[in-house]
Parts: sequence; structure tokens; C-alpha cells
Amino acid sequence: MSKIYHIIYLLLACIQATTSMAQFSLEKIKFSRPNESTKLYNSTITSILQDSRGFMWIGTSDGLNRFDGYEYTVYRNNSNDSSTLLRNSILSLYEDSEGLLWVSTSNGGLHTYDREQDSFSRIEAYSYNCEVSQITEDADNNLWIAGIQWPTAFAAKLDRTTGEWLHYNIFSSKTTISAFIPETENIFWLGVNSTGFFKWNANDNSTISYQPDDSDPNSIISKDFHQAIKDTRGNIWIATKHGLSKMETSTDNFTNYTVQSGDPSTGLRVNNILTLCQDENYIWIGTENGGLSRLDTRTNKIRTFINNKYDESSVVDNSIHALYRDLHGRIWVGTYSRGLCVYDKLKYKFSELDVHLENNVVNAIRQDSKKRIWIGTEDGVVMKDRDKTQHFPHVSPKDGFSTDPVICIYEDRQHQMWFGTWGKGVSRYDEKKGRFINYFPDQNDPGSLSDPNVFSIHEESRKHRMLLGTYGGINVLTDKNKGIFKKHTTDIEVNNYIRTIYEDSRQTIWVGTIDELTWFNPDTGEITRFGEHLNNGTELVGGLVGCITEDRKGRVWVGTTEGLHLIIDNEFIKKYTTEQGLSNNVINGILEDDNGNLWLSTNDGIVRFNPENNSFKQYDTSDGLLSNNFKSNSCFKNQEGWLFFGGTGVNVFHPDSLKDNPHTPPVYITDLKLFNRTVSIGDDTKILKHSITETREISLPHKYNFFSINYVGLNYTSTNKNKYAYKLEGFDRDWNYVEDQRTATFTNLDAGTYTFKVKACNNDQLWNEEGAALIINILPAWWQTWWAKLIGASLLIGATILYYRIRMSSIKKRNRLLKIMVDERTKALVASQRTIEEQNEEIKQQNEWLESEVKSRTKVLVDYSQQLEQFTFLAAHNLRAPIARILGLGRLLKLTEGNNIEETKEISNKLVKATKECDQVVKDLSLILDIKKNNTSIISNINISEELELIKVHLDKEIEETHTRFEEDFSACLSINTVKPYFESILINLISNAIKYRHPDRAPVIKVSTEVKGDYICLSITDNGIGIDLSMAGDKLFTLYSQFHEHAQGKGMGLYLVKTQAVTLGGYVEVDSEEDKGTTFRVYFKAKQKVKEKHTPL
Repeated sequence: MSKIYHIIYLLLACIQATTSMAQFSLEKIKFSRPNESTKLYNSTITSILQDSRGFMWIGTSDGLNRFDGYEYTVYRNNSNDSSTLLRNSILSLYEDSEGLLWVSTSNGGLHTYDREQDSFSRIEAYSYNCEVSQITEDADNNLWIAGIQWPTAFAAKLDRTTGEWLHYNIFSSKTTISAFIPETENIFWLGVNSTGFFKWNANDNSTISYQPDDSDPNSIISKDFHQAIKDTRGNIWIATKHGLSKMETSTDNFTNYTVQSGDPSTGLRVNNILTLCQDENYIWIGTENGGLSRLDTRTNKIRTFINNKYDESSVVDNSIHALYRDLHGRIWVGTYSRGLCVYDKLKYKFSELDVHLENNVVNAIRQDSKKRIWIGTEDGVVMKDRDKTQHFPHVSPKDGFSTDPVICIYEDRQHQMWFGTWGKGVSRYDEKKGRFINYFPDQNDPGSLSDPNVFSIHEESRKHRMLLGTYGGINVLTDKNKGIFKKHTTDIEVNNYIRTIYEDSRQTIWVGTIDELTWFNPDTGEITRFGEHLNNGTELVGGLVGCITEDRKGRVWVGTTEGLHLIIDNEFIKKYTTEQGLSNNVINGILEDDNGNLWLSTNDGIVRFNPENNSFKQYDTSDGLLSNNFKSNSCFKNQEGWLFFGGTGVNVFHPDSLKDNPHTPPVYITDLKLFNRTVSIGDDTKILKHSITETREISLPHKYNFFSINYVGLNYTSTNKNKYAYKLEGFDRDWNYVEDQRTATFTNLDAGTYTFKVKACNNDQLWNEEGAALIINILPAWWQTWWAKLIGASLLIGATILYYRIRMSSIKKRNRLLKIMVDERTKALVASQRTIEEQNEEIKQQNEWLESEVKSRTKVLVDYSQQLEQFTFLAAHNLRAPIARILGLGRLLKLTEGNNIEETKEISNKLVKATKECDQVVKDLSLILDIKKNNTSIISNINISEELELIKVHLDKEIEETHTRFEEDFSACLSINTVKPYFESILINLISNAIKYRHPDRAPVIKVSTEVKGDYICLSITDNGIGIDLSMAGDKLFTLYSQFHEHAQGKGMGLYLVKTQAVTLGGYVEVDSEEDKGTTFRVYFKAKQKVKEKHTPL
């Protein structure tokens, strides 16, 4: 029940709102031209019909047109084709209860339309020597026709069972029947031009005549009859040459409407009425040269619409010959010379305020308490009243307005109107005196207005002070009579540029500036930036603040150039921008409707916002908006709930009347093209037996592998917003959404069966998901057929078998001959091959031995040569100094002989020392020679850990004195097979060097470890000593008698021995060192050396 009450409430509200607006004819009715890109074949419209499929049929004086919202298909007579129309001038169109379309033409011709063949069948009995002007059905779905069979007016009823016609000759007449309206069983209303209006009883073929009577005001107005219709209440509306008559069938009384009826509000411009159409509570009236009128049956008021060549939304012509209301309530208007236009309530959701403006830039709009509408423009102010429109453009500043723009309008509690202007201050309208009182800045008067640009006016609720927002701060009017203002500004200059002032239900004064949102306290004059009082990080509302409103729940909404802002309990909550669904971030106006929706005017249309579910609905010029751009704060909501938005003119609408188009468009396939040429029924392609629209399945030979399909969705409201999607099942995986494209093209499809599906949505994105479908069989080429493949496969298999047998026979014969020859030659070759291989192997072995021997001996000779050269140099170098000292001391001893015993003794000691040095050099050289030549020493298995312990015992004194600590890790390799003396020499030399070249500031730490690297065992000895500058040492590190540290004694022999012994053992040495941090020596020994036992000769 609650839903029913809600619906009743909405209906009553709409009726009340509609009535309120109708008082002033505020809405401007707009007419659109259906798809002007394609023109009618002929512009004189005689009849209009929408069939049950949704197609529009337009009869003209030269052909019949089928319209799908985009294109016209024209049907005309072809004298060589009896399936075409007999004549081209269309009289009447009718679709019967069985979906059959009937067409009559002037001067003879009655036809039915065959949808499958897209052709016409002529009804021979009524196609010649007569003219059928009326086609209809009675309550029992019996089909009737009426017209004239010269010189007799007739009617006829079709027997659908037999196809026979029951013919009635009614009376003699010079003109045809212009109206034929079923009343009850076999009772009809007839209208005949120049003859009158009749009630006809088919049972006895009797008539009752209704003729005009000047003495009877309740009689029909004229017998010059054009058309009649029956409304939903049973009244008969009659169009005559001398006016409009309404007959109440219950009383047979007539009510007449004429230009001379005495009431100018009737609105008829001429009396010659040609055509009629009912539209719910309205009767549309087409006249001859008097435009189009609409009679409101509730008020009997008539409103007339005439052509305005400067207004594209006006009716296209003033001679209206056909009217039709389609299935969705559109009114189609057919004219005498300019074709069609349509009144579509679904398209023009937004109406235009019906007021003449000299300047259509609307900066402000307001409806006052007397229901008058005040409009602020760039050229003064316009006031629209019930009976008149008054313009106040040019009043001197002394007396009131200048010609400067009016940018805000306000009505105070005393019902005085205030107008803020750009450049000329603010004016108050004194209606009693009929003049404007102007308040303007005066530099010599500190109490005058601070700035001449006034953007907002508000009377605060507590003390009723007038607050004016200017580009010089807030002005409070303290004395209305003297025009004294108190100015309030802030230190932030941009916040003195005021754009809007709003007072909420808590009496908080909100002020929008060109930079942010502020509050104003009129008692203290304090201006506070929004959010400044809170220390919780509340975001400031920035940008130009153009409009503010409070909704029914106490939420404050602020429109800026940066979006829509929501404020609850003085705290910023959320910001809405294009990312959330706005069409544009510049919010110019905010109005709340009676359902709690917010209507936002932007720089890109109007948006309906539902705050409860955060949904947005966009509207633009295709919905009837005059422009997509609106002026800041140029909006108003009146008491009846109508919303006004100003920009380019004024859009006015009631939100409850804004309905989305609820009709899903029926979808049809309209054309099939092969290589861009239309396929016709029965043409040489033999593809179509019926119209493609009526075809459900086709088969295409493989050669037609380039084809396209046209389709259409029948929605005549904003056809440009219809959208489509198609899918070829068997080829496409998903739907192809192609916007407004109405053709799908396919090429090079494989043979198989496909299903083409297409769907469409209307202008409000309501989709017909069922759409239309066409099964397409792509036939294979003859070589792709099963029988061709079978024959081909059979031939191939047979040929293969035959070829195989012949080939195998030939191969066997040849193989036998070859086998004999091969066997013979193989025997000889085998013997020769064996001898050659043996000889080659012997030569190969000898060559390999010789090459190896040469390389080995060459290497030994090179090594010996280098070593000999080095040894000779070392011997000469190292022996030169000791021998020189010996010779010198010998000479000195000879000179001092017998002179001084002590001196002689000292010389003798030095001579002995030099001799020892010479001896040591000779021993060192001998040691080197022994190492060089003794490379066949006994290899034994050495336990590395045990060997290290022996070295520690040998160096016990040095280790103890220097507090040397050892770290050992032999987990990778505990033992090694090598020459033990060499291993001991290498180990002792490296460890003694580590102790000798220790760091003076820390105790030595020597890490000894082993690891296996490929074919080598690596012995690593790492110390934390003073290190070596490897960049300076270079290649000299391992040369004989090289020293790199002066503070420690050494001969430069140890590292040379280490490297020499390592190389002799088949290994090598690596070193890493960093000065002041330490050195690591890595000695690599061959890992796979066999132990050689020492044999003592017997």
C-alpha cells in the first residue's frame, strides 16, 4: 500500500507542478527534425503510421517511405512491376490486428504489404475506378474500408475466411469519406467533405446527419469536413474548414473552437483545421497556414506553435497535414512543404523557459513571492509575469539600473527585489514607485558601498541585516534609507573577493571567495577561514567557491572550480570530482530536489547526484539543455519543486517529470552486402528468398568471402545516442561494442556454420539483450567438400601404393646387382684398408712421440739457458762483493803487517767474515743448482698438521718472543703427497717471514689452511703483518736477494726458494697483500702425485 500511496503522491505532485507551470506557459515546446542527414523523397506528408515492428511509415504525395530513425526506404510505382504501388500519392495507412499493413493511394489503389518479399499486393476489387480513403477495424477486429466509387460513397467489410468483401453503397457524393470511426457493432461515424457528419448503421444502411445550425450553438460548426478522431473518453473531435468541433456522443452536443470564439487564450490562429491527434490530456491540432496547436482538455486552453526560421526547435511549417502519436508518445508532425518534425518528451527532458530575452546570457534567476520570474542578463533584468514580460534594460544610475550586467537577484522579507550588478553597485526595486534605488561606491563617503561589483545578496535571519558580497569584502547595510554600509575585510586579499553568501539552518553564515571557503560573524565582523579553527588536519576548501547549499539532512555542499565538497558538522568529509563521476569539476550551481537528489550545473552540462548511493547521471544538450555551460549561482527552485538553471537562456524542469527512456529498441538486420553490393531477393546470387529482415538463415558459397551486414535499433529519441554491439558466434569470443556503427564486415571466413548476433541500446543506455540473430552457413569450395576429399584421398592412396610397388621392385633388382659388386670390391678394399690403417697408426705414433720429445727437449733447453744466464748473473753479482772485500782486506793486512797486533786481529776477523759470506753465497748457489736438477726426489705422504708442529718447535724462540698465535684449518685436506724437504722449506720460509715482518702494534696471528682447487691442493698462510706494496714490488717479489722492508734483516733468499721449490714440484705461488693489514701466500701443489718409496741398493 505504501508504494501505491507513494505513486499517488508523485502523480499529484506532478499534476500540481504541471498546473503551476502551465499558468505562465513557462515551458517552451521543442520540435526536432528526424535525421536531417537523409531526406524524404517528397516533403508533402499525407499520412503517418508506426507498425508493430517499430518502423515508421511516412506517406507523401509522391511515394511511401519506411523510416528506421536513420534512413528512408522509398516505395514507388514501377509500371513494369505489379508488386509495386499502383499510384504514388498515399492516402491512408493502417496496420490491422494481424500485423498486415494496408496502403491506399489516390485515384485508385488498395494494397497490402508483404514483409517477406518486401513488396505490395494489389486488391483488385478496390484498385480501379474508386478511391479508398479510410481503413480501420471495428471492436471485433473486422477490417473495414471506406471511400468513394464515383459517384457513390461506400464502405466494405472483409471476410477474412473467404477473402470476399461485403460492399455497402451509402449515398451519392461528389467527395470521398474523410472519416470512418467505429462506434458500436455495425455503427460508424462518417465525415464527408462538403456534405457533413453522419452516424451510419450498417445493419440497415441508414444514416443520421449532423449539420451546422447558426441558431443552435450546440450544433456542429461546419459541414466542410477534413478529419475526425475519437478520444479515450468517447468524444468525437472534428476538424473542419471553419473550426474545431467536439461532439459528446452521449448527448450529441457539440462544443466549438474557433478564432472568433472570443477568448484569446484559445490560441487558434486560423479556423481551417486539417488534422487531429490525441495525446493523453491533449488534442493536437494541425491547421492550414496557422501552425500547430495543442488543446488541453482539462482547461480547454489552446497553445499554438508556429514556425520561426531563426529557431531550429520550432515547428518546421505552418501547414500541418498529418499528425500521429507513436507507441512511445512521440508526436509526429507532417507538413505540406517541409517534411517532418517530432515533439519528443523523452528527448527533451529539459525545457526552455518560454520568454523573449534581448540578451540570452542569464547570470541570475529568481521567482518572487508573486510568482513572477526575474532574470538577470548581460543587458539588465527581465521580469516575466502571468500576462506579460517586462524588460528593464536602460535606467540611468541616478534613477536605477545602468546597462551593465545583473549578476545576482534577491527578494527580502519585505518582498522587495534587490539586484547586484557588475560595475554599478546594487539596486533595490521600489515597486510602489516603479523605480530603482541605487547604492554605489563613493570615495568621499566612507559609509558607501566598498566596491561596485556585487555578486551576492543575503538577508541574515537574526537581525535581518542585508549582507552584500562584493569584490571589496562583505558590506553590511546598516541604514537602508541613507544607504550606509559597514565594510568587513580580511588581511588575505583574495578572500575579499566574495562570490556567494549562504546561511544554513544553524544561522552560520558561509562565504565563498575566489580562493576558498570562509565564515562570517555579522555581530563581530570576524571572517574565519574554514578549517582554521580546527587543529585536526581538516582540509581547506580551495578554488573559486561559486555556490553553497544545505540539504534536508543538514549537510552542507560547496561547489568550487575544483569539484563538489561535502561538509558535515563543520568538518570537511569528502570531495567529488570527475574521478567519482562528475562530468566536469567546475560546479556553478547546486539545487536539492524534493527527493533528496542534488542537481549540479557545471561547465559540461547538468549532473543529477544521489548522495545516498553516490551515483551520477549526466545530461547535455542532446537531452534538451540550451547549452552545456552555465553561470555561477544562476539557479533557483520554486515552491512547486521546479528547477531553473541559467546560462544560455533558462532551462526549466521538474525532476519528477524527468524519466529515462524505458523502451528497449527492437533490433533488425536491414541489409546484406557482398563486396559492398546489396543482395536482393531472388537476384543472381540466389542467396535470399525473403527480405533479409525476415530471414533467419542464409548460405554463402565460398567465393562470397567478403560480406557485410547492416542492422538497426529502432529508437527515435536522440538516435545519435543509440549504441550497438555484435558478435559472430564461431568466430568472435566476445561482443564487439562499436558505439553507433551499424555495419559489421567479415572477410575470409573458413567454411562452417556461424551465428551473427546484434544488440542495441537506446539513448539512455537501456540494452535490448535479445537483439537479432542470423545463422550464416559458409559453404566449402568443391575441393573442400567431403566427396572431393574422399576421391582425392582415394586417388592419392592408390597412386602411392602403385608407386611403392614399382619402386620397390626396381630397388630390389638394383640392390641385388649392387650387392654382388660391393661384395667383390669390399674384399679387396678390406685387405688394402687394413694394411693402410696399420701403417698410418705406426706413423701417427712415431710422429706423436717425436713431437712430444722435441717440445720437451726444447723446453728443457730454454729453461736451462734462462737459468744458466740467471745463475751466471747471480754468481758474478753475489761473489763480486765478498771477493772484493777479501782482496782489500788482504792488501790492508799486508800494509799493517807487524805494526799493530789489535788492528791486524780486527782485519783478520773481517777477512774471515768476508770469506764466510763468500762461502754462504757459494752454498746458496749450490742449493739452487740442487733444486733445479733434483726434480726426481722421493715423493712421500706428509701430514700437514704434524709438519706445522715441527716448524713451531723449530721456531719456538721467535714464536714465544713475539707472542705469535696460530689458526689452523685442514678440514679440506689434512695430508699431501710431495717432496718432504721442499715442503718443509716452503713452510718454514713463509712462517718465519710472517713473524719477521710482523706489525709493530699488534701480536702476529698466522692462519694456516688448506683447500682443494681442481687438480691442486692449495696451502694458504695468512698473517696480519705490515704487508707488501705489490704495486712497487711487481715482478721482483720472488727474485733472488730482493728486499722490500728495511727494518728487518733478510737476504732476499726465502721467497725465491719458495717459488723455485713450488715450481720444481709442478705447482705455483700466488700472493695477496695490503699494506698495514697483512699478506696471504697461497702455494699450489699437484694433488694427484703418487708416493715413491726409497729403495736402498743391496
